[in-house]
Amino acid sequence: MLQEDELKDAVLLVFANKQDLPNALSVSELTDKLGLHALRSRTVSNLSRKRSLHQKKEKNKKQARLELFSQSHIISPPQWHIESTCATQGTGLYEGLDWLSQELSKN
Repeated sequence: MLQEDELKDAVLLVFANKQDLPNALSVSELTDKLGLHALRSRTVSNLSRKRSLHQKKEKNKKQARLELFSQSHIISPPQWHIESTCATQGTGLYEGLDWLSQELSKN
């Protein structure tokens, strides 16, 4: 669904609820079931480009930061996050919403 043109800039937050139960899916299992690996590989390729720019030893750090900013905006993959939660205990809920708030404030 996130591959649709209308959703190319969408962010996705998944609450992996019921983590207090013994048969709850782990974050990695849920990632597999939802098929988010394709989105992750696009994100990782973007992050690896950012890291390689950080690792370059440039005399002009301002220029390196400008290149990093430009490079990070060339690829705009759908961003997603899975937060482990237990709604009855309230764990993970605020963390997930904090992530969503930070992602939405970037746009």
